[in-house]
Amino acid sequence: MPYHTNEMKKPPAGGNSEKNTPLRQQSRPKENMKKPSKRKPTKKKANNPPSKMKQNIISKSTIHHTQKRRLMEHALHHTKRHLDFMIGKMERGASFNQSHMEAMNKIGK
Repeated sequence: MPYHTNEMKKPPAGGNSEKNTPLRQQSRPKENMKKPSKRKPTKKKANNPPSKMKQNIISKSTIHHTQKRRLMEHALHHTKRHLDFMIGKMERGASFNQSHMEAMNKIGK
């Protein structure tokens, strides 16, 4: 009897090996199915610029350009009087948050 034979054990054709049983394939989660999200859909921020009057007030001020950018976003939610007060404080050296807190306390929204 020869030492090497061609009668090596091969897995039977047709997917009957232990790894490829139909039961295992069914128990795997389907990758294409989306899970329902728990978060509520959020509203996108409006890209509407503040009024022209508020834009002119902000652009004529002598504060730093990053503060001007933040004020432009801030102007959508606050009044002209609030912004005037904040710009005055920031021109005298107060930070954005400090000037906002004082404006909220003295003037309001």
